[in-house]
Amino acid sequence: MSYRKLGYGIISPILQPRVTEKLRNKVNSIYAGGNQFVNGVYPDEWHYRPSYSLPHTTREIVNGWKSCPLIASLVLSQDIAEGIQEITGWTSVRVGQDDVIWKPSASVVQADPDYRSPPPNGGPPSAALNTTVGYHQDSAYISTNFVPYEASSVTLWMALDDSDAGNGGLSYAEGSHKWAVELDEEGARVKKGGLTFMGEDGESYASPLIAAGRDNGVSDVVRTVVTPSVKSGGGLLHHQDTWHGSGVNRSEGRCRRAIAVHYVNGDCRFRGGGGAPWGECDYIYGRYRIRGSDKLEGSFFPVVAGEGREEWIDDWVEVEGVGEGFKEQVRGNQGIWGKR
Repeated sequence: MSYRKLGYGIISPILQPRVTEKLRNKVNSIYAGGNQFVNGVYPDEWHYRPSYSLPHTTREIVNGWKSCPLIASLVLSQDIAEGIQEITGWTSVRVGQDDVIWKPSASVVQADPDYRSPPPNGGPPSAALNTTVGYHQDSAYISTNFVPYEASSVTLWMALDDSDAGNGGLSYAEGSHKWAVELDEEGARVKKGGLTFMGEDGESYASPLIAAGRDNGVSDVVRTVVTPSVKSGGGLLHHQDTWHGSGVNRSEGRCRRAIAVHYVNGDCRFRGGGGAPWGECDYIYGRYRIRGSDKLEGSFFPVVAGEGREEWIDDWVEVEGVGEGFKEQVRGNQGIWGKR
């Protein structure tokens, strides 16, 4: 089945085994605490600190590429970005953001002294293992910042551990990228829910998906959901409007680490006016907007492939050639990725 029909596709392998192992070790050291960043600059977001963060939630760092040359080697990879060009047809490719994700296993959570056991009355066992990520569309917090909105971003999610339903693998509502999208008069999408990433418990994370399905006449949307199995070093590419999320990691000792890269069409501009403090952009993306300009600056949204690729990238990355062969895989599987 094709990416165009389902809204996602599997591609494997992407990362060389030695690179995957190095990235796993780096993710471990970062989340263990302390300043692990060679330039002293912290990532834009850092959701987890030992001793005072909740042990039973999914851990996330945003834009690790700015702080860690090894993570940058993956996120800023020209080889991978040129494969994205093959799929999207974009003249150039920017990085919108990365996400460094760690979903701890049930055994890790239960070993924590602050772990809250399931209620004795037989309540849902997942209530105490809330490593879910709520269903959402990436377009709701990425593509809505830019014009054009349509086909302005894609996401490549890369597994650092084997990923499947047992350890809370990434799940998709097949075909949901074709559901109706409400646009305003400027052609920019009107946001409508789907941004509650962490649910209140281990069960409610699918609520945004169910509501969106109902709005689009899909009464039993859960039947459309699949959780692809992905080997360590492999990945999933999905459309900006595909609904996705992930369930509880119920496994014993199988944590689920991954790095996702949200790529943006190099021709995108910030939407709307440039008023203070961030115009019509979200408060997060608006931080990187220059007053009076709609241009995406390469220091924050680097061009990684195509015309205008940032010259400084080669001096910043730690490992060259990460993802080598990705473009050839795409070209060799036109039945999945072709027919733009």
